[in-house]
Amino acid sequence: MKILITIITIATFFMSCSNSGDKQYALTVQETLDIVTSKVDMLKADEVADILLTEGDDATQKYQFIDVRIPQQFTVWHIPGAINMPAKNILSEDYVELLNNKNVVKILYCNRSRQATNSYVELTQLGYKNLKVSLVGYSFIKHNIIDTLNVKNKLYYEDSPLYDYAKIVKETAGAGSVDSGDKAAKPRKKVARRKKKGVEGGCG
Repeated sequence: MKILITIITIATFFMSCSNSGDKQYALTVQETLDIVTSKVDMLKADEVADILLTEGDDATQKYQFIDVRIPQQFTVWHIPGAINMPAKNILSEDYVELLNNKNVVKILYCNRSRQATNSYVELTQLGYKNLKVSLVGYSFIKHNIIDTLNVKNKLYYEDSPLYDYAKIVKETAGAGSVDSGDKAAKPRKKVARRKKKGVEGGCG
C-alpha cells in the first residue's frame, strides 16, 4: 500500500506540474486518489492471464492492451495486439478516439507498473473511463503467461489450480519427470536376519 500511495503522490505532483494545455480535469486529486487506492482497476497476474487466455473475437468483453513504454522498447517486444502509447505522449490527440471508446477496456502496462500507474492516474483525473493497470510488467507477462501458458493457442490446464505457474513450468519443461514405463521397479531383496545367539556362561 505504501508503494501505491507513493506512486499516486508522485503522479499527482507530476500532473500539477505537467504541460497539459487546456485539458480540464474531471476529478479532483482526492477523488482520483480514492479511485486508485480502491484498487478496483489494478490487475494482478492471474487476472491478466485470464484476460489473455479468454479474450477473442467471440468474447463478450473487448480488451485493448496499451504499452506505455518508449517505441524502441515496444519494437523489441510487446503483447500481441497491443498498441504503443508512450507515457510522455499519452495526452496526444492521436489517442483520444481509442481512450474515449467506452466499449473497450484499456489495460495499461509497462516495464513494471509505475509508468502505467502514472498514466492511469492522469487519464482517470481527465475523466477517461474503462481503464485498467497491469501490476505485472511486460517481462513477467511474456515469460510467465504468454510463453508458459501458450496464449497464442489459448492452451492452459483447466484441471490444475488456476495459474499455478510453478507447476505449469515444471510440467511443460519436463523438469523432474520420469517415464515410469521405461524400467519396471526392481523387487527388493530379502535380507536374511541372523539369529541371536544364546547367552553363554553365567551362573550355573
